[in-house]
Order: sequence, then C-alpha cells, then structure tokens
Amino acid sequence: MHWSRLFIPTLREAPAEISTAGGRLLTRAGYQREDAWLYLGRRSLRRIANMVRAELEPLGAQEMLSPKQPIAHFARELRSYKQLPQIWCQFHNALEAASFNRSAEESEQRYQAIRAAIHNVLRNSGVGCTIADSIWGEKFVIPCLSGEDSIARAGSYVAALPSAVSIATPTPVPDPEGDFAPEPFHTPNRKTIADLAEFTGLPETSHIKSLVMFADRDLVMVLLRGDHQLSEAKLARALDVSVLRPAILSEIQKALGAEPGSLGPLGVTGMR
Repeated sequence: MHWSRLFIPTLREAPAEISTAGGRLLTRAGYQREDAWLYLGRRSLRRIANMVRAELEPLGAQEMLSPKQPIAHFARELRSYKQLPQIWCQFHNALEAASFNRSAEESEQRYQAIRAAIHNVLRNSGVGCTIADSIWGEKFVIPCLSGEDSIARAGSYVAALPSAVSIATPTPVPDPEGDFAPEPFHTPNRKTIADLAEFTGLPETSHIKSLVMFADRDLVMVLLRGDHQLSEAKLARALDVSVLRPAILSEIQKALGAEPGSLGPLGVTGMR
C-alpha cells in the first residue's frame, strides 16, 4: 500500500493531558491515541516482538497468550520434573518470560540466557541500555532526558532509586558527650532544619527531622538525619504497606497536638 493511503493522523501538538515525553512524541507522530496503538505503532511493536522471538526461540521458549493472569499460573499443570526445564513467554502489555527448572544452578543458567537475549535485542535496536538493581531484581534501563524513573550511579554500581543502597557521609561535628536521655528542646518560630541549624549554630547533620506519615490505616513517625531526604518507596517496603502518604495537618494535630515544624519524638505514645 502506498504511504499516502495509510492512516497516520499526525498532530502539531500533543494533548496537554499526556505527561510523558515519549507519549507526546508517539501521539504527535500518529503511532498512538490514548491507550490505542494505531497502524504505525502496531507495526513497530510487531517488529520488536519478532526481534525478541528470534532471541528466545533458540533457547526453547514457548510463546503463550494469557491476558488475565501471569503465565506462571499454568505451572500447576506440569506433571513431572521430567518435563523440566521449561521457558514460557508472552507479549501482551509487556514481555513476560518465566522459566521452570530442576535446580538452582539450572535456574541461574536460564536466567542468564534470557538476560543475554534481551540485552542482544536492545543492542541490535541501537538502544544503549544499562542494567540496574531494583526491588524486583535486575532492571533494563535506557538513560534519557525524559525518563519516568531515576537511577543512582557510583562507579560500576547502578540501581533504581527505590532500591539504591547509600552510605551516609560522616558528620562534620561529632555528637556531644552525655547520656543521650531525651529532653525537651524549644525552637520558637523555627520550622525547618535550615532554621534550626542557624538557631543552634550546628550543621544540619546534627539535627533530626520528624516526619509523620499515613501508612495503610495508622500514623507513623519517621526520624531522619537533618540533611537526608525520605524515600517513600523504601519506607513502604520496610513497613510492608500498600498505601503511604504524608499525613495531613488535621491528622497530625489530632494525634500530636502540634503542627509540622514543631514535632519531635519526645512524649509520643501510641504511634510507631
């Protein structure tokens, strides 16, 4: 079919509600409309899927399609270890691949083979990718200026921010001597760590910030070194909660009788 006959509805500007740079480009170029893939989008996805198939099929991967549940659901129908190993994959909203093996060593071999296959696909596509540690295992990431996620790098170490491990820098001023018994410390009209540092003449590392978070159904108080920032993803993981957000003013006032900027752990009861 001639190019002029194809349905390719390009736009000068993408709709304002599209938040990602990639989504805006795909919409403007006529590849996508909201959650629908148009002709050019489907053609590109088929080409990508065929590249993945060319890498996985030599490993013995068997393609399935299970839109409503993960393909691992069907592992219950494996009758004997003699049927192992198995590698299954599907192309739906994303590539899903699973392997079932007879030993940990075999699992590692299959994992490395699938990992190398995906790496080959990205390399052959001309896409520069990096493998980063993440909560869910290794993650292929493609550095760009308009990405939706962030990674941390330090030498050869690369990790997604929610799982990145950091080492706190030493504090420039040592903690004072004493028994460290908690005691009230009045900070009139000082609401931020920067205000406290100016008020006490000590650096931010010598202070503790108190944050109140709503975690599933309860409030929790989080204590952080003054120069650190809270990772909500790491806290949710540590607390094993599905809903995590900063507590609102009325919740904080009801629980502690004070407002943000005037909080601390002294005398707090009934709150983790």
